[in-house]
Amino acid sequence: MSKNARDGLWSVICLALSLWIYYYSDTFRSSARVPLLADATLYTRLWAVVLFLLSLGLLIRSIRAQTKGTGPALCTLGTFCTIVLLLMYVLLLKSVGFFLCTLVFLTVLVTYYHYLSLDSGTSPRPKLAALTARYFVLALVVTFVLDFAFSKLLSVYLPTFSLFG
Repeated sequence: MSKNARDGLWSVICLALSLWIYYYSDTFRSSARVPLLADATLYTRLWAVVLFLLSLGLLIRSIRAQTKGTGPALCTLGTFCTIVLLLMYVLLLKSVGFFLCTLVFLTVLVTYYHYLSLDSGTSPRPKLAALTARYFVLALVVTFVLDFAFSKLLSVYLPTFSLFG
């Protein structure tokens, strides 16, 4: 697939996503009267418009560009694994809880990408268990910080683990 075709495909996907986000943002209007800058809809729509404009620019550039050659693959194994992990995170977040879900998600993702980034020819690969343990500690610290920041400082409800739904 050529670089222009790949960019055009991604831009159409992002255009559709931005329109969906813009439309969906209307569903979380609050019943209380809040100032305009405190309305959750405003910021979601702002980011949807930014994504729409950037995607439109990418689409125009991919149509007008006359570059030859192929670019990187549209969906690599890393991209596929990231999307699958992200979907699992979103689907399991409500039942498994923020803390456990985030801890597993970060550990697996960071370990996977670090393992991919290692040059297999020049340096020996570290043991997977040691690498995972190191990134588990890092993910634990990040998860504690995020949990404290959102639940304690900002008073945002985060899903917790529930065994029976």
